[in-house]
Amino acid sequence: MNLKYAALVALALLAVAAALPASDENHDDTKDIETFSEDSSASTAKWGGRRRRWHVHHRHSPHWHIPHRHHIHIPHRHHIHIPHRHHIHIPHRHHIHIPHLHIPHRHHIHIPHKHSPHKHTPIDKVTASHGGNGGGPVSGTCPAGQWITEWHLRTGDLVDQVRGKCSGGAELATCGGSGGNDHGWKKLSTTNIGVRTGRYVDKFSGMGGNGGGSHDLNCGSGYRIHGYNTRCGSLVDRIQLKCRLASVLDKEAAVIKAAADKKAAAEAEERRIEAARKAAEAKRAAEEKAKAERIAKEKAEAERKRKEAEAKAEAKRIAEEKAAKEAAEKAEAERIAKEKADKEAAEKAEAERIAKEKAEKEAAEKAEAERIAKEKAEKEAAEKAEADRLAKLKAEKEAADKAEKEAAEKLKAEEKAKIDAAKEELAKNGAGETGANTELDEAASDAMKGAETEVTKEVTAGKKPVTEKELEQKIERTYKECFSAYMNCLRKEKCDGRRFFSACCRKKHFDSRRARADPRLLQPVQPPR
Repeated sequence: MNLKYAALVALALLAVAAALPASDENHDDTKDIETFSEDSSASTAKWGGRRRRWHVHHRHSPHWHIPHRHHIHIPHRHHIHIPHRHHIHIPHRHHIHIPHLHIPHRHHIHIPHKHSPHKHTPIDKVTASHGGNGGGPVSGTCPAGQWITEWHLRTGDLVDQVRGKCSGGAELATCGGSGGNDHGWKKLSTTNIGVRTGRYVDKFSGMGGNGGGSHDLNCGSGYRIHGYNTRCGSLVDRIQLKCRLASVLDKEAAVIKAAADKKAAAEAEERRIEAARKAAEAKRAAEEKAKAERIAKEKAEAERKRKEAEAKAEAKRIAEEKAAKEAAEKAEAERIAKEKADKEAAEKAEAERIAKEKAEKEAAEKAEAERIAKEKAEKEAAEKAEADRLAKLKAEKEAADKAEKEAAEKLKAEEKAKIDAAKEELAKNGAGETGANTELDEAASDAMKGAETEVTKEVTAGKKPVTEKELEQKIERTYKECFSAYMNCLRKEKCDGRRFFSACCRKKHFDSRRARADPRLLQPVQPPR
């Protein structure tokens, strides 16, 4: 009975132990995680200084430790001796008082336990930063699920350039210039890289000079180099590595790979579906092609039969058309022959008419040519007679001009003699030779002016046109009359010694006086030319 009771107690304790958690489930592990932001670290971290890490501990009430049920040794039932029921007297349940064992529920039992504080492993962290503070900041970080596997370096006595390449092939930002020797891409450790630094980075993973102090940029176990923070100008001044948990990177890579595999599987499925669709389309196209070929064959057969029937009908139609055409051609030939005969007769009549018209036209043209030749001969004879007449007139004119010239010269000589006589007479009457010349010149000038004036008035008042020669003759005749009148006046009144000028203006006065005194004075005296 005692063994049975002990077994029941042990089972109850085991049930309690199984129901209780091995640790505090309400503990928030995320509050112990050290968070690190690349942006915040870049903005608050101080080069060469220590980064302060804050860790928040929770206050826990102490509790009793109950070992796990697997750690409690329960003897096997074969090792427990339980006497046969016939050997054990078990009183009736009505005769046995079994006290009630109250086992509280696990939620009602407060079992204090002692919680040991633990350290949380951060996902991201950075190594120490080594080097100087020159240059400008340059940072690079690999995408999720990738880490730096290769480094491109240029070095001399110092590290001139450094650049990382991620496991996925992406190249990060270049820090530094183009001096030094190019080492190309080098596969280096993904966890720890040794450097030597002073004011600059002298050596990087064994490449560079030996100045400065030696340092390890070690991400630590379980981490991989995920990026870097640097300062650089033409050289690399300072460097720090960014680290991330390898498990997180692998998990991210697995997630990315799973996504890529899923995408590849989806693309493969799409290709399979597309191939199936194309196969179905090809099958349908083949069936349609076979159907089309069958229909085309049936159509071709029907077309062949139709063409045979059409060929027979066409042959019959052609034979009928040929017979009709031959009859029509015969009738057309007869019509053409008749038309040809009629045309030849009409052409013959037309030719005769044209020949007749041509002969008449030639006769008319001949008569016209004879008439034109006759007129031309008559015209030439008339022109010759006119030329002879003009030549005769010219000769007569030349003879008249010559006679007139001779008469003018004779008249000029006579007038000169008369003028000389007038000068002598004026000189005798008391006027000197100069005065006589002046008086005579003035009288001749006034006579000419008066003659021109009177002739101009006479011509203007007259209706008959006057040629230049006639005008000159009129002026000369009037001048002679005026000069004669002057000379008569001079002889008539030479005794009073007055000077007479403008003789032509006194013509009428002296003419009347001379007519009354002596009619002989009316005979004109030739003036000087």
